[in-house]
Amino acid sequence: MEVEDILTFNDYWEDAEFKRKRPVMNGSLQQRFGDNIYSRLTQDGPFQQALSRHSWSDEANERNLNRDTSVDRVLVGRNFTYWGAQAPTLPAGFKDFIISRPGWKDDFAAQDVKKLLDWVENKGDEGQVGLPVEWRYERYWREPAKD
Repeated sequence: MEVEDILTFNDYWEDAEFKRKRPVMNGSLQQRFGDNIYSRLTQDGPFQQALSRHSWSDEANERNLNRDTSVDRVLVGRNFTYWGAQAPTLPAGFKDFIISRPGWKDDFAAQDVKKLLDWVENKGDEGQVGLPVEWRYERYWREPAKD
C-alpha cells in the first residue's frame, strides 16, 4: 500500500468515508470484517473497542486493544494490492519483506524496496485481488483458524 494519509483513530472513526469500514456483526461476511473499531469518547479518554472479530463476543479484547492503539495512527491508502488467499509466491530475493504478525520493519534498503515495488507492479494486479484467507472458515469468532 502506498500511504496517502495518516489519521488518528478518532478521525478514522468519524470520517464519513470510512464509516462503511465499521464492522456489522450481523451483516455479510465482508461487513463483519470491518477494521474501523477504535474510538475515544473524549479527546484524551481511553480507547473503546467496537464489537468486531478483534473483540470478545461480549467485551473488549484488552490485548488487541492495547497493541493496536499503542500508537494513535491509522495509515490510509487507495493505491494498494491485496492478494489474500490468491497471494503469489514471493521470489526468494524478497523473503526479508515477510514480517510475522505482529511486527514492524522499516529499515529496508531503497534499492530493495524499488525491486519489490517493480515486481508488484509487473504482476499487473491492483486493489483487492483475492479474498482474505480467514474467509475460508465458516466460523471465525474466538476460535483460531485451523489449516
